[in-house]
Amino acid sequence: MRTRWRSAGLALGTASALGLARFGHGLFVPAMRERLGWSLAEAGGLTTANSVGYLLGAAVTAGIARRIGPARTFRAGMLLTAASLAGTAATGRYPLLLAARALGGLGGALVFIAGAVLAARLSATARSIAPVTVYYGGTGLGVVLTGGTVPVLLDGHRSGGRSAGRCSPPPPRSPPPPAGAPPGRQAHPREDPRAAVPCSGACRWCTSCSARATSRT
Repeated sequence: MRTRWRSAGLALGTASALGLARFGHGLFVPAMRERLGWSLAEAGGLTTANSVGYLLGAAVTAGIARRIGPARTFRAGMLLTAASLAGTAATGRYPLLLAARALGGLGGALVFIAGAVLAARLSATARSIAPVTVYYGGTGLGVVLTGGTVPVLLDGHRSGGRSAGRCSPPPPRSPPPPAGAPPGRQAHPREDPRAAVPCSGACRWCTSCSARATSRT
């Protein structure tokens, strides 16, 4: 039973470091590019930075594991992965995002390689290949969970943002129009304290937008 729990713990490490922090990040790139105004080269630069970090991590993991052991190397990789995800969420500055993605690649390499050593030891102790199977299945688990949840969250965020930018329908009883407004027009949402959502400046029913549309014609 203890071997199963340790195998599951190692699998969650790969699910986080590779399934979420590495492969799952690609699901956020289109939304980040749209929000931050990146070019295709800048968006691709984040993936390149992550790959460079992973390559560097693969080159140094053996030496680190010899010094502090595979278990501590695995934990260090998880800490780096968590720091990378926190840094990605905390800033929109491109150089800092590049550093965070490189750090995530480095942490992912430490987790994946050290975790493989630990899983192989568990398999040797249990005389079963099950710990290794569970360990490598963690990456797929992370990809599936990320692919099933992130698009839904992104769609909900976008739909919420679109609805927040729409004009409110006219209130049943609106206050008197401001001075100089044509008769029969409703007050602009910016002038109406009862309006739930600020006007985006493109509606047809309020005073200011109607005047703007009339001047264009």
